[in-house]
Amino acid sequence: MKNIKLVREDFINQYPPIGIANKKDISSLWKDEYNLYIHIPYCIKKCDFCYYKSFEYKSFKNGIPEEYFLALLKEMELYENYLSKTRQCRTVYIGGGTPGMLSSKQFKRLFAAIFSHFNLLSENEICVEIRPGTEIDEEKIIILKELGVTRISMGCQSLDDDILRLNGRNHSSDMFYKTYNIIKKVGFPVVNVDIMSGLLGEDEGTFLSTIDKILRLNPENITIYKLELYYNSKLYKKVYDQHIKVMSNEEEIKLVRLAYKKILEEGYFLGDNFSFVCKPEELHLHRSATWSGEDMIGLGLSSHSKRGMYIYQNYSELSKYFKELQEGHLPIQRAYHFSVKENMVREMIFAVKGMKYDLTNFEKKFGVDAMIVFGDELNELKKGGFIRIDKEEMITSFEGAIFADDIVKVFYPKEQKQIELGHYKRI
Repeated sequence: MKNIKLVREDFINQYPPIGIANKKDISSLWKDEYNLYIHIPYCIKKCDFCYYKSFEYKSFKNGIPEEYFLALLKEMELYENYLSKTRQCRTVYIGGGTPGMLSSKQFKRLFAAIFSHFNLLSENEICVEIRPGTEIDEEKIIILKELGVTRISMGCQSLDDDILRLNGRNHSSDMFYKTYNIIKKVGFPVVNVDIMSGLLGEDEGTFLSTIDKILRLNPENITIYKLELYYNSKLYKKVYDQHIKVMSNEEEIKLVRLAYKKILEEGYFLGDNFSFVCKPEELHLHRSATWSGEDMIGLGLSSHSKRGMYIYQNYSELSKYFKELQEGHLPIQRAYHFSVKENMVREMIFAVKGMKYDLTNFEKKFGVDAMIVFGDELNELKKGGFIRIDKEEMITSFEGAIFADDIVKVFYPKEQKQIELGHYKRI
């Protein structure tokens, strides 16, 4: 107490003291940006490996069911009451399901609603998922470009037709090339192509052949997802009933290592642990923004959201989703208020998955050195060769990228380490 004067001259009712306020921070007062996700839960045919909330809908000539479409518009209208007019939307991601099943007219109405109810930044990213299929033609692609879409994410998975059929994928390699060429012809700034590792029937030859063919197209972004057989998928039932051999973890790891090296040798770099880009400006802004902790508003059936220190999810049943909206309520089924420590864990998880992270950002955000909170965990990852720390920058290694979703569990609180979705365990 040497430096404390006992004089009773001050009454403290605020901290930090207002005396440290300054001019330069005024410009940041209303820069609390958020991101938007819109879920379209309809497919012409649901892929056998899919575990997302979606329904098969073959009568798509006039787009998706009007009842669901109008519910989406109602949800947007309700959210306008919860979002300050000064807050700006950085990114919009329309996923599914199969968003391409929206008719041209529905796309126009949807974008009119987005621009009406949400305050989009002038420099924004708008991404739409596209499936190579009959629901997409050049006219619709041109309309998306005219509406302001800046990024197309396209599901390829494989360019081997036998493997596509075995895994219940409802498109052919010819359909992929046709759709890809239309997208490039129309001239989108960024096109992402999704590939899947560990598919049934895949081997080194077929997998690397797909990688080679995609590299020859030179898309701005290549993403590799691992096939997981979740218990609620058709593919799991097929594997279980027919005793189909599934690629082992060791085999899948070997193929992914080869694929990563091949893509990196072609001049791409890892934008995050499973996605490759040619230039920094081609990074997926929606992902990097939400991974860095920005809010995300999820619209549509079963959508997830994050707002402040809360995560929450919409109803997964259409009847309940519709009922809440009809009664004028946001269709939120469940929520969770996470702790400051959990927020720190979240920061470190996406720091590792994001490949590079300035550790001074952790102290700026939380007021404490990351090494004080997670020193043991970070040293364990360094010792394993999964990360290195160069001055104040943490850099994820090649092996760290391959195993990122495993190694980040070192940060999980003990009671959360075993929480995972139910899926088939590969041998």
